[in-house]
Amino acid sequence: MKRWIVPGFLFLLSCIPASAQVASTPDSAKVALGRDIYDLIQSSQNIAQRMQALASAIAQSMPKDKSDKVETGMKVAAQAVEDLRPKIRDAWATTFANHFSLDELQAIKQFYLSPAGSKLIVEQPEISKEMITTIMPELMANMQARIATDSKKESKP
Repeated sequence: MKRWIVPGFLFLLSCIPASAQVASTPDSAKVALGRDIYDLIQSSQNIAQRMQALASAIAQSMPKDKSDKVETGMKVAAQAVEDLRPKIRDAWATTFANHFSLDELQAIKQFYLSPAGSKLIVEQPEISKEMITTIMPELMANMQARIATDSKKESKP
């Protein structure tokens, strides 16, 4: 069960921008565009597909008798993201507004409305699954080795 905790937590962190706790008041037009961009790239379906891709990749790296716990964990994580969706959306919109000019936000929105941008949105869950499946076993082994090493260092008198 512990094997899905770190990747699940990393996914949740990826849903919340780093500056979510920074109090700032950007231009409302920029925030509105930020919301539009978030809505384009972080639809409920997209998040659900990314969560499923993550769960599938993690389950593949676990023993069969433990993989059912991944599904349960991902359902909990998905519900947590869904519960916080309005706050997450506002945090992303504000973060976009803080990092991009009005012209840049308009260009980003236009990109996501373009055929290439729309394809990126549609393909992103499969791209994420492919990347996770490719790197997850090595990442998990690396993290477990580091945890074991750190635990040994901490247990020495």
